[in-house]
Amino acid sequence: MNSKYLGDAFDHWKGSIIQRLETAKPRKLLEDITVVPMITDPKCWNRQKRLVYSRLLNVKPESILGWEKEPPSSGDLFLDPDTGVYTRKSKEHITPKEIRELLDGDPTHERVILIYQHGARGQSSEKRQCQLETKVSQVFDEKIDGGKPNLHAAIFNCNHAAMLFFSYSKGRIKKIETYLKKILPNDPMSKSRILILSK
Repeated sequence: MNSKYLGDAFDHWKGSIIQRLETAKPRKLLEDITVVPMITDPKCWNRQKRLVYSRLLNVKPESILGWEKEPPSSGDLFLDPDTGVYTRKSKEHITPKEIRELLDGDPTHERVILIYQHGARGQSSEKRQCQLETKVSQVFDEKIDGGKPNLHAAIFNCNHAAMLFFSYSKGRIKKIETYLKKILPNDPMSKSRILILSK
């Protein structure tokens, strides 16, 4: 997350998804969510910007993890890198290994991790979907000593942006998938897509 993009349309989009999942009926689909902003320009952030960020995401200010603090070992996580998932470590990305480590850090193995994935403009829907599936497969293929083998994922693809969901709980991923399908426009020409994957 970079402060120069604070308040853009993507922040509103992220917040709408989080809010819908946290207020879903009859039971909310996110539990005790912590936002990991993955800030790339920490010197540019202040209390006011953190407050604006929390409002855009529709979460309480205390749900935003402080700079360089470790995420909690329980509860769901929203990771907000500048760009998304990438195999090479950088300030703008989260790696497949880091995702698996955060999943394995939850002793209940029930945690859901949401990750914002930015999309390049001008891509066809088919190419974009293929790239997203490749990123999910990279997380599936990452091996962590002592980690659980069965991982499940869902992709909410809105072309210029996507939300990736990962969990060891197939039931939780399935409920999220079912709910997101209900709120998608009933239009075969829509560029929004939801896909569930397991390994």
